[in-house]
Amino acid sequence: MRIRRLRVKNFKSFKEIDIELENLNVLIGANASGKSNFLEILEFLKDISSIGLVNAIEKHGGAKYIKNFNANQEEEIEIGIELETETNDNAIEILEKTETGPSAIIYEYQVSFSINPTNGKSNVSIIMEKVLERGEKTYGIKVQKGELQFFEQNWLYKFFYKRIIEERVKQKPGDVTLLELGLYGLTDDLKKFFSNIAIYEIQPFWSRRPVESGSSGISELSRTGDNLPIILKKILSREKDARAFHRILTSLLPHIQEIQVENFESKYFMLNIEERFFKGRNIPAFLTSDGTISIIALVLATFFSNAKIIGLEEPMKNVHPALIPKVINLLKDASNQKQIFFTTHNPETLRHLELRNILAIKRDRDGNSHAERLSDREDLKIFLQNEIGLDELFVENLLT
Repeated sequence: MRIRRLRVKNFKSFKEIDIELENLNVLIGANASGKSNFLEILEFLKDISSIGLVNAIEKHGGAKYIKNFNANQEEEIEIGIELETETNDNAIEILEKTETGPSAIIYEYQVSFSINPTNGKSNVSIIMEKVLERGEKTYGIKVQKGELQFFEQNWLYKFFYKRIIEERVKQKPGDVTLLELGLYGLTDDLKKFFSNIAIYEIQPFWSRRPVESGSSGISELSRTGDNLPIILKKILSREKDARAFHRILTSLLPHIQEIQVENFESKYFMLNIEERFFKGRNIPAFLTSDGTISIIALVLATFFSNAKIIGLEEPMKNVHPALIPKVINLLKDASNQKQIFFTTHNPETLRHLELRNILAIKRDRDGNSHAERLSDREDLKIFLQNEIGLDELFVENLLT
């Protein structure tokens, strides 16, 4: 599963985006250029499917701040996405197997809505919404200003679900999306895909703190990593996962002999590390470096998360330059199974990436953010032919 293409209008600092994406996407740009807003687009899609459009708007700033400041009142916010997957859990349509494996299925989702703050509340109205599945055939629906259009459907939809869907769409409020309705398989896969998006902004200060053992029911690493001891304890309790985690971690931090999560004062879980230098003596997490904690969290987020689309805010922030090539290789390996996005200000990072993996985010004179893939820029190819590195161009501010 991966996002092939992203189209956006009037969301936060972005006036307009239409860009194809890779399995590994590295976002570079100046401070306040819009890198975090790019990741927020992905999180916004996840929130629409989980808490609904109105609540998602409030979570991401409300009517006053979610819309591009340069957009006119009449202009809509629009988000369109193409997802590609080689698996399909939808029982309504069974994929034909080929010698090379299952055919790729493309899911398209697009929503545009108007939003105006009135009396302190967000007045939201969905203008258009489209859900399509494209395989051997295309089927799906489009709702525009209340009018429902069906595309070619398989026989189950045509004979059993069409009338039911028409009634549900007619009765739904104007600020409720099709994702929230749940339309007999049409939106189920999309909701599942969007639920597999995770954005991480690891804060070592919180990750190294003890966590109450009563929170042990949590199964996913939190955005800031403040539940890291709980997640790590679960990983280490499974022998196969524990071996894999230790192998990956020691390839990055060979001084670590063993890592444990222990009970602290009977009601807390706390991370302890044994170094090769001091065998038999554990170092508690609060004495561990920010870089060590950041790398532990990075390994958990990329290899042991259920998420299939992962966004990382500044994962290189606490990493020594000599270790960056190994971390980049780690993320490249992870991107074979998951789609990875991460932001960076570190020029050393660019030395180990290909142009097609780098997205430059920059703002124009009006303050609008734009996204551009560096592989589309002919001038950069000339620089590189003259043996001027991407890291040098980045430092000189010639990439954005």
